[in-house]
Amino acid sequence: MDFNVKFSAEFFPPRDPNDDDALLAEVKKIAVYKPRYLSVTYGPAGLWADRTAGLARRICEETGIETAAHMTCIGQTKDALFEQLDMYAAQGIKHIVALRGDIPRDKEKPAPDNTDYFHYANEFVEGIKAHNSDFDISVGAYPETHRDAVCAAEDLRFLKQKIDAGARRAVTQFFFETDVFAQFLEQARAAGIDCEIVAGLSAINDFERICRYAKGAKAHMPDALIKQFADQQEDHLSLAAVFLENQIKSLMQGGTRHFHFYTLNTAEPLLTALERL
Repeated sequence: MDFNVKFSAEFFPPRDPNDDDALLAEVKKIAVYKPRYLSVTYGPAGLWADRTAGLARRICEETGIETAAHMTCIGQTKDALFEQLDMYAAQGIKHIVALRGDIPRDKEKPAPDNTDYFHYANEFVEGIKAHNSDFDISVGAYPETHRDAVCAAEDLRFLKQKIDAGARRAVTQFFFETDVFAQFLEQARAAGIDCEIVAGLSAINDFERICRYAKGAKAHMPDALIKQFADQQEDHLSLAAVFLENQIKSLMQGGTRHFHFYTLNTAEPLLTALERL
């Protein structure tokens, strides 16, 4: 891969802690390629906070690679979030992926006038920086607009608020059509968003699962891609590796130099694509 190109990769805590060792084995396969950082996701309303913290610490210790911890603010008090931030700082994790998150179905969203909570991601970013300015903060961006956004212009306005609040970079939701990212980047720059915008790509190691995620995230999946994976005689991991490789090459031709890979906790087909590149 071009030495000017960097990548990061995302994992989630297994539901069963007994599966952590197997996940670490997958992480280490990708760590060989020296990612810029690795990140660990977070359950709704802090349900997996301890699991995120433990796994992030292990990944950092066992790979020597910077590890980012995801945090969502909705449904958790500011005090609870600040305690978690202090815990991360104490264990040497200084990169936070700050998100609003979705409220769990069995809980109510805090009232808008309740000052014990952050209600939006930009408030959370501002709160993190005020609590500890040493944190490096990434936020989410949505090339096909967030599912709750009224329109693309509103979504970009919210993104700019997050960057203005202190986030250093925006990492996009995964997408399958490279033109989508190019158009989003152009619109973001026109909206005054001048930070690093990282292209999020999904390694398609479980096509049916990715289809469900894509539907929930409003990420359009091209008919040609669906048709390819519908053929049960095809080697789906090989198809996925070729598709991912072609996405990366196309984006690189357009000037993209940092990619974030959603791994679904499996090294393949990302490894194959990296080896080819």
